[in-house]
Amino acid sequence: MAEEGEEQGPTPGEVLKRNAIPLGVSFVFHLALMIIMGLWTMTRIRPQPVMLEASVNRQKGEQLAEVKAVPSLAPVKRSDFRPLATTPLVSKPVLVAISPLGVGNFQPVTNIQVDTDITAALAGRGMQGVLSEKYGGTRETTEAVELALEWLARHQLANGMWSLTGEDPSGKGRYSRGAKEENREAATAMALLAFLGAGHTHKTGKYAPNVDKAVKALLQSQDGAGNFYKGKDADQWMYTQAQVTMALCELYAMTNESNLRDPCKKAVEFCLYAQAPQGGWRYRPQQDSDTSVTGWMVMALQSAKNAKFEVPQENLDQIGKYLDLAAAGSAGLSTRQTTVTVEMQKAEQEKLSSGRVLGSRYAYMPGEDVDNEVMTAEGLLCRMYLGWPQDDPRLVAGVSYLLQEHPPQWKIRDVYYWYYGTQAMFHIGGQYWETWNNMLRDVIVTQQERTGPEKGSWDPLTKGWPGQQDGADTWAMNGAGGRLYVTCFTTYVLEVYYRHLPLYSELKKDLEKKQQQK
Repeated sequence: MAEEGEEQGPTPGEVLKRNAIPLGVSFVFHLALMIIMGLWTMTRIRPQPVMLEASVNRQKGEQLAEVKAVPSLAPVKRSDFRPLATTPLVSKPVLVAISPLGVGNFQPVTNIQVDTDITAALAGRGMQGVLSEKYGGTRETTEAVELALEWLARHQLANGMWSLTGEDPSGKGRYSRGAKEENREAATAMALLAFLGAGHTHKTGKYAPNVDKAVKALLQSQDGAGNFYKGKDADQWMYTQAQVTMALCELYAMTNESNLRDPCKKAVEFCLYAQAPQGGWRYRPQQDSDTSVTGWMVMALQSAKNAKFEVPQENLDQIGKYLDLAAAGSAGLSTRQTTVTVEMQKAEQEKLSSGRVLGSRYAYMPGEDVDNEVMTAEGLLCRMYLGWPQDDPRLVAGVSYLLQEHPPQWKIRDVYYWYYGTQAMFHIGGQYWETWNNMLRDVIVTQQERTGPEKGSWDPLTKGWPGQQDGADTWAMNGAGGRLYVTCFTTYVLEVYYRHLPLYSELKKDLEKKQQQK
């Protein structure tokens, strides 16, 4: 209550009445301004966009895909392929609670602009922001990829290639802790895939000059048969061919550059020619088959299909037959067999313990142990690309095995396994992907070099050299995978959110439909 004689202020009602007209004018003015700005923005949108309504399929789950590859570096021997298998570093498996397939917490993405000139599988590279947020990427993962690409750009050789060893006499390509053996074609393909994964081509993006120089260098190394490998160690031959073919076909699919068509076609034809009678690939053309090289070749042929090159169904069917052999385990199979009989399948299934599903795990070569997390991740990804449905019990059992018994851990780092495992989990989607991503994403971001001359790369050894495996990459410990190899594969993991659209996603299906209607 005001004291007698003291001047009283206006009541709330009087204040509202006094300011009603100015507030109303202000509201109308700002509303009109927002509408004008919105209309102006719409006129600047690229012509002929395709507006897609996409949502998460709650019954089967969103999924993404990629591949895993064996280092196309030093020779890969059967005796040293799985060092972790002979020296277990975890006393017992880490058990992970897995929700039913497709259960996730991602929100639907609506009204995404997609360039219909880019094949559906690669269209995500033009919408990194929205897809990264949708599938669990962060601002930190985006920054880590950019730092890695900056490191790669700084270490490109004058001739457009990269070095696996980091031993460049001119100095520009020099870096610490490289691989023991050189393979510049493979190193260049790996670096190129990192740039392409983030949407950079020889025509667009800040790294267009780097991509352009790299492509020209690779094209100069191709011979008349379509082969790219020039090294003396034949054990690296098919790895190199698959990686370079994959990189060039991806670039062709992204740009439709006419002068890339013939080199890509010849590269694909050489890959098909090199397929072994058993159905897969190994070190030399038509020699033999292992799951590691075969996985790279499946990725190369998938890139060829994305670029609209013909890949005969007969060749794809043969790959499936080889994978049947690799999944059959030790049921009397030899590395030279080309078919799995019903009796063999039955015998192997009877040997399996309760809860295991035949076809859910893969060996390095037929007749060997299928309890191999690296080859299982690669084999499952191949099966996805070859047409297994998202809810196939063998896929579900396989990814569950990987998460429960071989979750990604920094102290037993294996970026080759992470590369394939990340893609398989991304495609299967749902809680599988969310669990894997949460385990791996932040730890690899925090381990990136942030200062000094190697800023943006990942140290392949860290505290693990010599003699200790804590944090040292599996392949770096034997000299086959150095700093460039580890940096490229880790970058692929952080690009997975947009590098390929999820294989089973409604977004990919809708875009494919739109492209078919053009």
